[in-house]
Amino acid sequence: RSQLSDKPKIAIFISGKGTFLPDIFESIKKREMHAEIVDVICNKPDALGLEKAKKYNAQTTVLPYVNKFK
Repeated sequence: RSQLSDKPKIAIFISGKGTFLPDIFESIKKREMHAEIVDVICNKPDALGLEKAKKYNAQTTVLPYVNKFK
């Protein structure tokens, strides 16, 4: 039987460096923030922020940008 987490599950969308990602992960680790990061999402596969997320063993997803209004 699985237990549901009482923590809000959040996904973080980044555009590149993920400047504040370490702060968010550390705040959760120190229990200053009551949340669970379930995904870090970016449209750039080589974004530095995705590497930062992987250092915290976070799931990452790349959603390529498609301009449908060309």
